[in-house]
Amino acid sequence: MNDALVPKATQHLYNILLVNDKLAPIERLDALIDKLSIDRIMLETSLLALEAIDIAVADLLAEEVPDSSRSLYLYQDQSLQLLLEQAFQARLDQDHFIKSLMLLNETDLIFRFTAARKFKITDPSAKQLRINSWGKLYIQEKALIKQYDPLYAKLTEQAKSYFIQDEATYQEAVQLLSEPINPLSAAHLTKLNDGLAIKLLS
Repeated sequence: MNDALVPKATQHLYNILLVNDKLAPIERLDALIDKLSIDRIMLETSLLALEAIDIAVADLLAEEVPDSSRSLYLYQDQSLQLLLEQAFQARLDQDHFIKSLMLLNETDLIFRFTAARKFKITDPSAKQLRINSWGKLYIQEKALIKQYDPLYAKLTEQAKSYFIQDEATYQEAVQLLSEPINPLSAAHLTKLNDGLAIKLLS
């Protein structure tokens, strides 16, 4: 592409991303978060919420299908938003929330991408997401659990309560997700997810 045809603001963003592409994920996040005017508290609490969900899934559902939690994703950003709003007891700033998720994904601290076609989801903007090992390392290195101790306890408690409340439905969803997805199982999974606060995909 001819650089002369790219708006200066866009070219500046490309240059920032290019320079930081050679950095490790955590270094990349630290380098970009201030340059892109991202709310650090929103970003870090979003990461902690994904960690709380990951632990809750492993604790409550792994016995049903061993190691299934390692391949499970949260379905829809709104599931994560719900958990955060319950913990904060306040509405999130939608713009800051989505920007935080986009930067976490850009810096490889989470996986976040358009929902897989096998699930027959008609909304092209729907995402599936989960924390990865770099995100977990960021939490450890920055001591986020201690830093956000009261909030993280709320996130963990709330996430576990969702799974306990609808444990049978979650177990059925996990069982479906442990097997190859076909049109019938995709439709059944959609019905199950419709009734769940924290929706799951694989």
